[in-house]
Amino acid sequence: MVCRDAEGGVLWGVAVHQREAREPQVLEAEAVLLGLAEARRHGVTKVEIESDCLNVIRDLKSRSTDRSDIFQIYDDIHDLCSYFESVKLLFVRRKFNSVAHELAHVRPWQLGRRIWYEDLPPNIAEFVSLDLVNIR
Repeated sequence: MVCRDAEGGVLWGVAVHQREAREPQVLEAEAVLLGLAEARRHGVTKVEIESDCLNVIRDLKSRSTDRSDIFQIYDDIHDLCSYFESVKLLFVRRKFNSVAHELAHVRPWQLGRRIWYEDLPPNIAEFVSLDLVNIR
């Protein structure tokens, strides 16, 4: 998960390393939830959620309901969205989401959550500019 300011600069990045394998769609929904929680904790009032997982964005926009684990995460996301002045849900192709994609593959590190502020790992920093170039 990556949080950017209005100009595209990285405010913070978060990566979570878990032992068990999970479905990519569930992991993406958990990343959205984590991102919203961090944004709220930092006092952000307007958010744009960009994901390269079309199913997550589509499900969140449609507010579909179900009893499955992922829809419980969606419910938590919708509850958290009520704390923000505005929330936009956007699908972006992976090539426009390279910082988040690369953060998800940072190794080696231990199980748990790792948060970076201005000091993203050097091999990740190069993708910050690349995402901005691809977007514009």
